[in-house]
Amino acid sequence: MAMKTFPGDPKVIAVLHDALIYEAHMNLQYRLDQRLLKFMGAKKVASKFHAFGDDAHSWMGMLTKQILFLGGDAAYQIPPITSPSTLTDLLQDALALEMATVQPFEQAIEICRLAFSDAERNIFEHLRKWENRHIGWLMTQLNLIGGIGESEYLAEKL
Repeated sequence: MAMKTFPGDPKVIAVLHDALIYEAHMNLQYRLDQRLLKFMGAKKVASKFHAFGDDAHSWMGMLTKQILFLGGDAAYQIPPITSPSTLTDLLQDALALEMATVQPFEQAIEICRLAFSDAERNIFEHLRKWENRHIGWLMTQLNLIGGIGESEYLAEKL
């Protein structure tokens, strides 16, 4: 039996789809970064990146479900995944990836509000909260590295 869909506002479906691409990209990038961090010896940081990847994976499921419910197409392509060579570069890249979602998610909240699409607005408000938590943690780590140096930071995060 086919799932019943409800035609959604095309603008709302479009911002959900954009968010799906962001989360899919972050999911794969965090999975690779976690492995790189393990090889660097930063097991505690690798564990945190594993959790970030899990967050992105969960959001992907939620966004896909909502897109399909509204009658949208959930197919997507993501930007290339990178392999930074240093811990600092990896953290800076992760921060930039997270920061790239802030403005689009703010705009998505407004689009959903104007479309009276409260369920989707709620999704974006929660996404924004999760991304801000990730941003805060990443900024803290970069500040620590700036204060004590990468080698001391790595020694602490074994």
